[in-house]
Amino acid sequence: DNGPWLVKGADGGSALPLRGGKGSTWEGGVRVPTIAWWPGKIAPGSVCDTVAGTIDLLPTAVALAGGINLTLNDMMLRATLETKPFVVPRMQRERDAMEMFALIQLEAPGAASEWIPFNRWVFDAPERVLRKSPYQPRTIRLADGRDIEVLFSRQRLPLRADVSLEQFILTSHIGGFTGAQGSIRDYTSEIRFRDEASSWSAPVAVSVNSPVEHNGLWFFQAQWDPPDEARAEGEAASRGLNYTVLGVGNRNGVHLQLIACCIAVSGMIYAFYVKPVIKRRKQAEVLAGLARGTLSAKGTPNRKKDAR
Repeated sequence: DNGPWLVKGADGGSALPLRGGKGSTWEGGVRVPTIAWWPGKIAPGSVCDTVAGTIDLLPTAVALAGGINLTLNDMMLRATLETKPFVVPRMQRERDAMEMFALIQLEAPGAASEWIPFNRWVFDAPERVLRKSPYQPRTIRLADGRDIEVLFSRQRLPLRADVSLEQFILTSHIGGFTGAQGSIRDYTSEIRFRDEASSWSAPVAVSVNSPVEHNGLWFFQAQWDPPDEARAEGEAASRGLNYTVLGVGNRNGVHLQLIACCIAVSGMIYAFYVKPVIKRRKQAEVLAGLARGTLSAKGTPNRKKDAR
């Protein structure tokens, strides 16, 4: 291990006739006796004067066991290993990625912290997962032994009515869909609504720029399932048109936003058109007053003082 602990005095031991002790690089601090026992390999009563260190024990033992030789190049006594996401500088971020690469660090009672990846859609089970959509739930064991499944995604809210897809219509430019996004002119979903205790409504067309309102919510065409080649070995290609994605939103606050836009536009008109005219007129009045002598250099009226 090491030489005698000199700060303990006589109780710490002595390395005489060697110099030094524990904490020093003298022979008395690093040179200690070693006893080895290996029946059939080390002869009883034998003495070895070869200089060795504890760092040699592991590679020696591995070599004697017929394994590989290990060489220790570096050692960090107080190093810690931490896994965390890499934060991409704002100017280097891909805008189209949105929140797709977002992560959260989840800490649960009795469980180690874990980084949870973002999932774009919330699915009830793996068999309901849409193609191209990641589904990576995490199972975390709590201190009481319970296992909970965690999925980091957007908040899932129930719709106010049932929605059924009647048909999907892909409108392309002349020549048909070529696989490129530029060959598509529009895509439309014909859907039906059903409220509680009522039958299905007549089909209504919902496209990208033509939303439809139902029960206070607006529905618009957001995405569709295009043909997709196999992305991994053993995976089958997809002909597409397996599903369509509708966007759902409301118009709460639209009027307030409209008023704010009008105020902002009015402010810009005043700042860039009205205010410069007022400043030029004021400047012209000051220059004219200076020329007549009725104004001082500061633009204030000159007052004559009577000498009495």
